[in-house]
Amino acid sequence: MPRIEQNKIERMIGGIYESVSIHRPDGWDTCYRELSRMLSSGPGSLHFFRRRQGRFDVLADTNEAGFIEDFNSKYFEMMPYKNEIARLRPGQIFLRSNVISDAEYREHEFYREHFRRMGIFHIAHVCLIETGDAAAGITFTRPETMRPFSAEELEALKILTPHLQRAMSISIEIAGTIERERMLTTSLDKLAQPIVIADSAGKLYHRNDAAEPYFGEDGVFTLGGSGLITCSRTERTSELRSLIEGITNFPEIAARGVGGVINLRTRLSDRPIAVLVSPQVEAATNTWQKQRYATMFISDPTRPLPSLNEDLMVVYGMTKREAEISVLLADGLAVNDVSDLLQLSRHTVRTHLKRALQKTGTNRQANLVKFVLGLAGVRFEQSEKR
Repeated sequence: MPRIEQNKIERMIGGIYESVSIHRPDGWDTCYRELSRMLSSGPGSLHFFRRRQGRFDVLADTNEAGFIEDFNSKYFEMMPYKNEIARLRPGQIFLRSNVISDAEYREHEFYREHFRRMGIFHIAHVCLIETGDAAAGITFTRPETMRPFSAEELEALKILTPHLQRAMSISIEIAGTIERERMLTTSLDKLAQPIVIADSAGKLYHRNDAAEPYFGEDGVFTLGGSGLITCSRTERTSELRSLIEGITNFPEIAARGVGGVINLRTRLSDRPIAVLVSPQVEAATNTWQKQRYATMFISDPTRPLPSLNEDLMVVYGMTKREAEISVLLADGLAVNDVSDLLQLSRHTVRTHLKRALQKTGTNRQANLVKFVLGLAGVRFEQSEKR
């Protein structure tokens, strides 16, 4: 086999880290194909093996179309070395020839009926990392007509493995951060409270759906071309910026969780709209760095709060009937009373109750009542402040 030059391995290491860039959605696919070419591999993949389900989810591969579906549904259970692959721990390399000899493998029904046609004879597999019940791994193969992976090629794979492990860990961390942000913005968009989040420079980071009407010609905010938040009455912009900069640039203020209030008005009205600016600190992907934001809670006295039922429906995903039953129970009615009042069977009421428990994360009727009463208390405090 041709010698793998050191500079080629070094370039491959650089390519591995490039693959985790959020600007390269095809990064892992490019990375795997480059590795596959370097090792003169046939069909193979970079994947997650989910041990409990006994299935593989592919990140990148060079297999024929439909292979992974067939592999999960029948091939994996038929493999004579599946237990050895399932038991691998991070950093360990599996070679098919170390488990079943070439002669035995040639005669095995699994190879004769399936993998021979695909050219999968020599197999090298590396377990990269474990995360929860899943293990990330990478597989390379060659047909019987080619020589096995050489000691030099396996050594190159060992050199690359720690970098693949690190890049995979970073990739998972980035994906987790993106998912947490998605969940946060989704949750914020469900809230009736208008909320705006800005970075330390005063640039818009996120605004929930309820805050949309407060931007534009009829709102209290406008957006500059670079995303900078300005006040509709521009003379208040410097005051808002000073407030944002103060609570985001001074850690002792952020640590106390205090901020300030600014009263803003639209261009067309003298009606004051109070904006509470509060600090928010998040750890960045690099733990030594902190991202500081200003969260702005908009309080508009002319905008009515939605009903408690609406809050339960919008924020917690309840149906109209589930929210209605939850509020009635919080008002002190028993299940039988609710059944009579709404002219529903007791079984139907309990079915709605069970779903309401699931959606609020409570496990008993008494806990649901406490939950709804607590939500009602928060709403009362908000209305008192208005």
